[in-house]
Amino acid sequence: MNRTAASFASTSRTGYPWEVFRYQHSLVLFVPLIVGCSYYDDSLLEPKPTVFEDAGQEASAEAGQDVALDNAIEVSDRDEPDTTIEDVEVIEVAEANETSVCQHARPPEPPTVSAGGGGIEFTVAVYDADFGDIAGNPKEIGYDLDSRCTCLGEGSSCLREAWATADACDGPDGRDNATGIMMTKLAALFGSFSSTEWSANAKKGIWSMLLRVRDYNGEANDDRVRLEWFVPSQFSADKADNDVEPVWDGSDAWPIRSESLEAVDGGEYSFEKPKYFDTHAYVTEGILVGSFPESVFQIDDDYALDFTGSFITARIESTAQGWMLTEGLLASRWALSSILAQIGRLHLMNKPVCTDHIAYPELKREFCSYADIYSGVGTPTTPCDSVSLGMRFEARPALLGTIIIKDPSERFCDPSVDPAFDHCGN
Repeated sequence: MNRTAASFASTSRTGYPWEVFRYQHSLVLFVPLIVGCSYYDDSLLEPKPTVFEDAGQEASAEAGQDVALDNAIEVSDRDEPDTTIEDVEVIEVAEANETSVCQHARPPEPPTVSAGGGGIEFTVAVYDADFGDIAGNPKEIGYDLDSRCTCLGEGSSCLREAWATADACDGPDGRDNATGIMMTKLAALFGSFSSTEWSANAKKGIWSMLLRVRDYNGEANDDRVRLEWFVPSQFSADKADNDVEPVWDGSDAWPIRSESLEAVDGGEYSFEKPKYFDTHAYVTEGILVGSFPESVFQIDDDYALDFTGSFITARIESTAQGWMLTEGLLASRWALSSILAQIGRLHLMNKPVCTDHIAYPELKREFCSYADIYSGVGTPTTPCDSVSLGMRFEARPALLGTIIIKDPSERFCDPSVDPAFDHCGN
């Protein structure tokens, strides 16, 4: 495959969202740029003390509240009040402690009524994505995946190793989106890494994510629907015209990669056997909620992002073109092993970025620094092995097209120097 001096994808795939390194800079300029933009103040790793928390020490905060209340009573019991600034501050600490509780942003709960058993089925394709880099608000996107409000009165849910140096503080109500923070930084340097470019390429049919809803009753509340996740190839992969793009009117039939399907008898693949699905999804007050223990974002033939513990929520709307999903939100964990494996698929200076490449140590350090969450159920002593992710999306009506069977992607690095076998702690 012919590639540019620094690109993630082949030169024929222009506009590919991961082509952040497609600029024709020399490696001498590229590596210092990454280094120069990777400085983090150590203070970012510590919870910020405020008037209502004592540098993240929960036990002392509770004790401080009792002292504050006692002092406040003493002030009120005096015959001649002599309230000082210090007394006022102590009272404010006590009042703040009573309200400084993180709410833990979570998907809506299931409906309280049983109204399942519908026969509506529809499929949508994602055409717009936002990780928070556009408005500069990545910490406002996502859910509290680990039930910890890090730097908001609570510590981390996993052990951050010495190499995990990036800002890991949660957003409001414990929202986790370290990927959005990372993309905000990189998008400022490389426009092709921005949500704007991701969305533009989705609209062109270069990538997408297809969701199929089944057994829906069509109402605002349905306690049991089936939600399925399909991974498409590029929209034109099964079309006579390689440049054809989706029209987004509900008639677009997307080719589906066989990797997102389970093989049935005889080795055949069927849309009735998706690999990623939730049989216990539901709709509450018009909001679809589903979860996936494992799932994949296939950006191109060569690049796949492996996710674990994903949540999807979105508002279901009926339109003239069919059912669609708006106000969508994907919250997930992106495994560090998957990130490192993708580095081995990059090409810089006409060479794959294997572990013996001059650029590999800096690229590895940069991506590993964002580790902030564990891929499964862990404890504060379980090493963080993933990067949290939050992505807003919109999805329009679409159709499942043909099934595309692909050969396994070529590995560009010898196993002895393949980043797929490396880990951040090395």
